[in-house]
Amino acid sequence: MGAVAAIGEGVRVRGYALAGAAVRTARTDDEVASAWSDLPEDVACLILTEAAHTALAARLHERPDLLWAVLPD
Repeated sequence: MGAVAAIGEGVRVRGYALAGAAVRTARTDDEVASAWSDLPEDVACLILTEAAHTALAARLHERPDLLWAVLPD
């Protein structure tokens, strides 16, 4: 079973920690890129805010086995 992680603005992703997700708060594109680079290999499901998705859209193909979802605004 893989882990779950969330990347994005703190106020939008903090609650996912209550369900056991590894939360990486990130507001800028550089912070999002850093969180992506530090994402453990055992993460199977990634939750992204729209801003985080925009910052990572060109890189998501790097992890084809990763299931990801974008939070609606």
